[in-house]
Amino acid sequence: MKTRQAADNPMRFEQVKEVLEHVIDYHRELAAEYRKLAKQAHDGRVRMLLIYLADHEDRMRTGLERYQSGDHRSVLNTWMQNAPDLGHPKILEELKGCLCCTSVEEVLELAEKIHDTLTDMYRTLASHAAIADERLLFESLADRQLAENRRLSRDAARLDMY
Repeated sequence: MKTRQAADNPMRFEQVKEVLEHVIDYHRELAAEYRKLAKQAHDGRVRMLLIYLADHEDRMRTGLERYQSGDHRSVLNTWMQNAPDLGHPKILEELKGCLCCTSVEEVLELAEKIHDTLTDMYRTLASHAAIADERLLFESLADRQLAENRRLSRDAARLDMY
């Protein structure tokens, strides 16, 4: 992720559009990793869940891309002072090395940790917002992520019935 810093100033400056691009990349990587794991899965229910999760990440990415292409320049071009370092959360590495993804429960546990990490990241970004529209954007993304978490739990319970 690109950031701007003055040589004598350790504060991080980043535009909202750069932060969103980082989050879009994260969703893209998650979708690819879920698909890779689905191809390796031996259990049909685990494979279905991993494909569902990959599709979910694609929908989240697409929604953010639509927001970026909309008429939101004033928010997207806003500079965030003291932007938190948003290197890909370590949880993605845990997914990449997931040898434990052999049951629906294990996949769900990891997916919930990933979604909680995203929700926390959005809340952190909202707390660092410079303007109200920026704060509202990140709060709405956090709320959307929470709603997706609830939907995932509901849909996974349905999968468990099969």
